[in-house]
Amino acid sequence: MDLELAGTFLIAGIFIISLLTLDGRIMESNTVNSLNVIAQKNATGIATMLQTDLRKIGQGLEHQTESIRSASESGITFVSDVDMDGVPDTIAYRLGLPAETTTTDNPDDCYLYRSLNGVESDIALGLTRLEWSY
Repeated sequence: MDLELAGTFLIAGIFIISLLTLDGRIMESNTVNSLNVIAQKNATGIATMLQTDLRKIGQGLEHQTESIRSASESGITFVSDVDMDGVPDTIAYRLGLPAETTTTDNPDDCYLYRSLNGVESDIALGLTRLEWSY
């Protein structure tokens, strides 16, 4: 009788440990999937902002050929009347340096900065490179 009871406890223990392991793997998988969805949404938001701003290059300007002020490997500066108030706005995008991001595990991570009329804000973290084709 004691042997049967010990065997039952052993089998029940193995079953419970299996269930806990399965639950842990499911939770880990859900977390990874959630983080991937968040990263995709962030990337989509950044791409939409870039696309919207770049589409407006030269908008509302009399001489649109002078709207791009500078373009380099790490950034672009252009003029546009983004808010349609009759006053040209200067917009700049630049990729920061990896040394600016000390809180991430990846040593190549950089901030993407957007400047509107000289007021700069970081709009993305985690970029490792940015390429402009023109």
